[in-house]
Amino acid sequence: MAEGPPGRGQVGCADDGSDGQRYWSPLKGAERSLGQLLAGYHASGNVVLLYRACAGRLDDGGHGAFRLAALLPVLHATEAHLRDSPALTPVGRALCEPLMELLGAAA
Repeated sequence: MAEGPPGRGQVGCADDGSDGQRYWSPLKGAERSLGQLLAGYHASGNVVLLYRACAGRLDDGGHGAFRLAALLPVLHATEAHLRDSPALTPVGRALCEPLMELLGAAA
């Protein structure tokens, strides 16, 4: 059984709940809460890091390069909402800020 909203666990909450706004998520194709936006960003950002780590090591017929080209602009489009939100807690910032730096780095 789940306990509380996503992002609540032993380390704390990713956002303080003060932001009731809904944000367009190009990953989901729907409006999402800040916490949901962060979860999607974090998960998809880690997929990008995996594709980068595997680049040139797998004969995947160009699938990885295709997915990277599709995912990066979508992730970058959501970064401003996360970066500018005062509702993200230190835990939320720890989930997105280092990833933003890695995603901005050259492949």
